[in-house]
Parts: sequence; structure tokens; C-alpha cells
Amino acid sequence: TTADAPLVGGTYEDYDGFMAEASASRPDNVPEETLNHFLKHYGDAYTQLIALIAEEPGLVEPLGPTSPVTGAEIVYAAQSEMAVTLADAVFGRTTLGFFGWPGDAVLRRAAELMARSTGWDDAQQNEQIESVRAVYAMRGVAYDARPVPAEPTPTSHEVPA
Repeated sequence: TTADAPLVGGTYEDYDGFMAEASASRPDNVPEETLNHFLKHYGDAYTQLIALIAEEPGLVEPLGPTSPVTGAEIVYAAQSEMAVTLADAVFGRTTLGFFGWPGDAVLRRAAELMARSTGWDDAQQNEQIESVRAVYAMRGVAYDARPVPAEPTPTSHEVPA
């Protein structure tokens, strides 16, 4: 039981000390509010998110203006939390789905990030976005019905402009 064994991310014994240490070691490129979000939702596993951001600094950015969820959290969900669908990442592994309809652009970015681990092509990413849209529809949450198309992926012989 959790009375005897801590939950994942909760292996620290001194919460205040843990928070102070995490704050003191916050990388300069991680905003304080982002670190606090990580600490609140991931506990001592926040270091794995920080490691992802160290490898790819752009992952520190929130996916959209209405949610604090970052690209690192989506990558972490796919790589470390066994999220195999976008709906699982949106509703089960992160708080992205907690704030109402995040927008197609946010879901597109999340699908692209998950595709790194899952190998989804553009059609599969679209299917995953439609599955999330269906969950919102089932819950009676209003959403913008205009999908955002995937950015074309250059082939190996094309040079991006």
C-alpha cells in the first residue's frame, strides 16, 4: 500500500527540503512556474523532464497558451510512462486535457512529439487527433472542428526552405 511504499515520484522524505533543493538547482532555461508544475505533477521524477529539456531545450515550452503542459511531458509520457495513444497522453499521463479543448495546433504538436517514439506517420497522427476529438465530443466539450494539417515532411533529397 502507499502507507508502506511511496508513489512513483514520491521517494523524498523531506518535502520542504526537496522543494528547496529542486528550486536551487533549477536550470536557467526552465522558468520557475514550469519547475513548480513539474514538481507538483511528477515529484522527484521531475529530473527526467529536466534531462529531456537539457537534450532538447525547445521541449521546455508549453504546448499552447491555455495549458502549462510542455513538450517534455508529452515525450516523457511516450518514452517513460508507456502512453501509446494521444488520448492517453492528453487525458491520462498529463493534464493537457484538464483545461478544456486545447486546440488543434496543440494536439498536432503533441502528436508530432509522440510520433518520435511511436513511429506514427501523418495519417496515424491525424487518426490520433481525431480520437482525442471524439473524447471531447463524447464529453460534450465544444471544440473547433477545423483540423490543422500536418506540416509536410521533407524527403531525404529535399532541402527545407
